[in-house]
Amino acid sequence: MTWAATATGAGNATFTFTVGAVACNGSNVPGDAVQISLPVKPALTTEDVVTSGDIEPNGTATEHVFLPHGVDPARGALTLDVAPSLAAGAAPAVDYVQDETYDSVEATVSRFLPLLRLSKAYSSAGLKTPYADQLPGIVNRALVRLYRDQNYNGGWGWYAEVPPDPYLTAYALEGLTAAKAAGYTVDDKAIGSAGDYLQNWLTAPPGDAQGAGPRLDTRAYTIYVLAQNGREVLAPARALAVRAPSLALYGRAYLALAFRRLGVADGKALLTHLAGAAKQTTTTVHWEETPNRTAAAYLDMETDARTTALVVQALLEADRNDPLAAKGVRWLMENRRAGHWLSTQETAAVLGTLAAYMTASGELAGRSGWTATLNGSAWGSAAAGTEAQPPTDATSLHKGISDLLINQDNTLLITRQGTGGRLYYTLHLGYAQPGAAAVARNEGLSIIRTYVAPGAAGAAPATPLHTVKAGDLVEVRLTIITPQDAYYLTAADPLPAGLEAINGTLKTTGLTEHPALPTPPPGQGNGEGDKGTVTPAGAFFDDVQMRDDQTVLSAAYLPAGVYEYRYLARATTPGTYTGLPAEARLTYLPDVWGRSDSTTLTVK
Repeated sequence: MTWAATATGAGNATFTFTVGAVACNGSNVPGDAVQISLPVKPALTTEDVVTSGDIEPNGTATEHVFLPHGVDPARGALTLDVAPSLAAGAAPAVDYVQDETYDSVEATVSRFLPLLRLSKAYSSAGLKTPYADQLPGIVNRALVRLYRDQNYNGGWGWYAEVPPDPYLTAYALEGLTAAKAAGYTVDDKAIGSAGDYLQNWLTAPPGDAQGAGPRLDTRAYTIYVLAQNGREVLAPARALAVRAPSLALYGRAYLALAFRRLGVADGKALLTHLAGAAKQTTTTVHWEETPNRTAAAYLDMETDARTTALVVQALLEADRNDPLAAKGVRWLMENRRAGHWLSTQETAAVLGTLAAYMTASGELAGRSGWTATLNGSAWGSAAAGTEAQPPTDATSLHKGISDLLINQDNTLLITRQGTGGRLYYTLHLGYAQPGAAAVARNEGLSIIRTYVAPGAAGAAPATPLHTVKAGDLVEVRLTIITPQDAYYLTAADPLPAGLEAINGTLKTTGLTEHPALPTPPPGQGNGEGDKGTVTPAGAFFDDVQMRDDQTVLSAAYLPAGVYEYRYLARATTPGTYTGLPAEARLTYLPDVWGRSDSTTLTVK
């Protein structure tokens, strides 16, 4: 038996099915019933535009917001987040690193490492973080995940299935070391075997399976982390310092920090060079790596914002009053996106630097009041804090899309009062357009999704399916094109509501429900395939997650080329559904991304 239903709005729809309920002799017999709740998601694609800034005492800032024709007036909002201190400004970024959508080793460490550093900064000012009660649970859950994913040789890869990488291993070890220093119970065997893995890597012949060469900057970071662990690494640190001209800026910053941990003055020349490499304006400073990124830089997740954060941290440790530090922090705060930075890795690094700066500068003592107007009308305000009310709470204001002007400027004016520190703000515009109208985009990556009949021959183009019968199997083909070598790629394919993905790895999956795949071409499946060829499903993808509403693929490394992943789904529920675009992006350089066309699938 089937019932037709129409969703009237997004959210959760609750259905109650009752059998055998009757009225008998004036009494109601309840019968048997079952209740289920189904998520209802709008068939929309979203767009986000973000800008950030800061305001000095008695200063103002003006922002202009433009909404194009065709937006859905019932979806989205303009959000203004105002933070009277760095502590408050860091709050959205803390929430961002807590996202557990992709539970990689890097994301696991980034979930707690910056929180430990911020907690230490708050404590030095006699304050308690808003997440203090949740922090023990966050740390202990992360520790369990790290123990679970540690390789037998002591190292960690991006996911448990990925071979160990020295940068990720050093990052995991830094997290374990910080947790132990904060008083948490940490398995000494995990720390010891990770340290052994890294020291063995330092002494091994240079080279990398992913073509990254000697990875000198990774060695600088490894030395820094091992120095934090009390390991004897002064000799390799000094040997690496001789090769300083070959180091990236972030490598020099790590090496300077390592020398501080080792208690020697060898890092002064490194800091002098870093100061000379600064890109300054009258109010900000930042550091830029060379534009030609190396494989090692991708593997180390290098970005200019993270480099800036690391250099500021190195300068602060040498001189807490270094004038470049304050200007560097201002640049970092002006380059946030929706309250955070480019990725979990970049955000964690910046939060650690903000914690160091708050401790060195006394930023938590600042007091700010402000008012905001939108299109000439009052929108919100806040009075300056008092000694009894430390400035650790941000204010968030919202305006629905229907309250904004369409196809013309919306003008926001923020006026600041108060003394000390700076007022930080982030303006985020999120709006939606019909998902069925979404078209493919290529921002450095391409992804194509096609629904075809199961068993379509080879990699040749097959006739796309737009109508299927309930109960039929559908083969989903995802073709990803990487014009350059791609590192830490994640692709997500949303399923139309009338399809259910079939996980072929489960022992309960029938043999007829496994896609028929070709044998890998020679050299494929080991990271050394010919460019431009098509791989069989899973040959290059390290982690595949078949979720209820989407399929997620992750690859730590994809050589330039064309890759195809295929999986089966079963048509379950009659109806006409929108297949929202599949997306692929570099996790730690999310500006490099692509999406497919949307599609419509009818199940009869």
